[in-house]
Amino acid sequence: MNPSKRTPVVSIQAKINDFRLQLDILDEIVFIAGDSGVGKSFLYEQLSLLSTEKEFNFIKCFNYLSPDLETQVEYASKNADNLIVIDNFETLWSKKLANTIMASPAKFALISRDFFGLMTSKYGVAELEVADGLIALRYPLAWEIEDE
Repeated sequence: MNPSKRTPVVSIQAKINDFRLQLDILDEIVFIAGDSGVGKSFLYEQLSLLSTEKEFNFIKCFNYLSPDLETQVEYASKNADNLIVIDNFETLWSKKLANTIMASPAKFALISRDFFGLMTSKYGVAELEVADGLIALRYPLAWEIEDE
């Protein structure tokens, strides 16, 4: 979790194969950032699998294989209960997609090597942590600010 115990806007807890997934999304738009090989696309795949279950059908996953991405994201983003996950956001970014995200009542987890100017707070950047069978998010900007 984070040091301030902020209430998540979306909390996902599930067991997937040998992993426990505990994702607390602390802002409406969160960049899950990190270098290649840290597990970002693995996380996307697990969320995609999870989204097929009735309990988690609010998760909507998109990547470079998604047909008509901008239109599909725009449609899904009209529902405030949805968590829209976009993998490789740095390569899929467009002005239209950014405008859709900023105007949407939905929540977004944007998986990317870098984060962009869409951050809304210190909880807008998360790092993926995978250890001892647990997949979770850490919010380094929130920790740095609150440690000062």
